[in-house]
Amino acid sequence: RLSGGGDSSLAYEGESISLYGAIADKEIFDIFDFDFVYGSADTALETRENIIITKNASERLFGRVNPVGLSVIVNADETHTIVGVIDAIPQPSHMGENTGAIRQFEYLRKWPEPGEDEQEWWLGVSAMTYMLLPEENTEAVKDKLDRTLASMAERRIPTLQLAMIDRIWFDRMSLPELQTQLLDNRIFQNQSDLLTVT
Repeated sequence: RLSGGGDSSLAYEGESISLYGAIADKEIFDIFDFDFVYGSADTALETRENIIITKNASERLFGRVNPVGLSVIVNADETHTIVGVIDAIPQPSHMGENTGAIRQFEYLRKWPEPGEDEQEWWLGVSAMTYMLLPEENTEAVKDKLDRTLASMAERRIPTLQLAMIDRIWFDRMSLPELQTQLLDNRIFQNQSDLLTVT
């Protein structure tokens, strides 16, 4: 999953800059080929204290040095450790630093696990969910995916919030459709031909 966050301040040794943040599951690095300048996808976003920043954001805050292992203060009250720096995402894309991207970000934090966030809130959250499916993308696979998604709300959304929801929907989009509709034809490399976008 990948969901937009908003503007935040990141501070290091008295210097502060404004960056646009987002939250993501660590598995996003299994699906997309992010180019790590420092750090590694293998250890990215393992904990909520970890943060990934773009190369441009890194140079604005630290200059041209490797910031992996350094701690930053987010919004004046949360300490996070930089575990990776990624190069700019080729544009056009539906994600990255571009202000026109629907999933804009200059830094990524880990999406909370179920129960990890005391204020877990599903109402009004807009996220894109990406899935790699088997090479043989049969109708049986698609049917199973549809059944799994249909029951996800009951399994994941807190009961009181679920009672306030009028409608939940999911839509499957093939990789070629996603690339065509979102002009996102360069970030996907040698991956599955079907994604689920919610």
